Amino acid sequence: MQAYVLTRYGDASAMEFRDVPEPTAGDGQVLIRVRAAGLNPIDFKVREGKMKMLTHLDLPLVAGSELSGVVEAVGAGVTHFAAGDRVFARVDKTKLGAYAPYAVVDETLVAKMPESLDFAEAAGLPLPGLTALQALRDVVGVAEGDKVFISGGAGGVGTLAIQLAVWMGAKVATCRRTRERGQSRTSEKGRLLRR
Repeated sequence: MQAYVLTRYGDASAMEFRDVPEPTAGDGQVLIRVRAAGLNPIDFKVREGKMKMLTHLDLPLVAGSELSGVVEAVGAGVTHFAAGDRVFARVDKTKLGAYAPYAVVDETLVAKMPESLDFAEAAGLPLPGLTALQALRDVVGVAEGDKVFISGGAGGVGTLAIQLAVWMGAKVATCRRTRERGQSRTSEKGRLLRR
């Protein structure tokens, strides 16, 4: 099968389509037929080598950090999924693998997709969703009745953090940028203002 492979650390030329073996599900793993994959800032940071101090990758390997798709097969010991289930996943940080027709993911990193989502929507949720959840629950410890300010509420992580914080019982305040970076605006008096 053809997959988008990170061949080395570097610029965009470090990525190329290559023939790779089709994966098979091992013990505790789910084989997913990928229908959509997310593209995040972490993906280009990994490609540029900015994460290699934290995560060792055995290059070359299929790139991509999050995906959605349909379960094709399950390995021994998998109890929560069956062939045909619609799922989404944040793949293992040391294995990656979302930018291919098929990906193998540990069962613990996979969740069933809500019926209300299509594959493209679901593929963009795992990374920002986990980032928001881990920040609110594990780092900050948001609890019922807390007041929380979420900077950048219109971004991918921010929009999910707002919803999760409200679900956790917090009162939320947020902000967003009203124009693109570098754009200028004119005040009522006609003066040019720069950000």
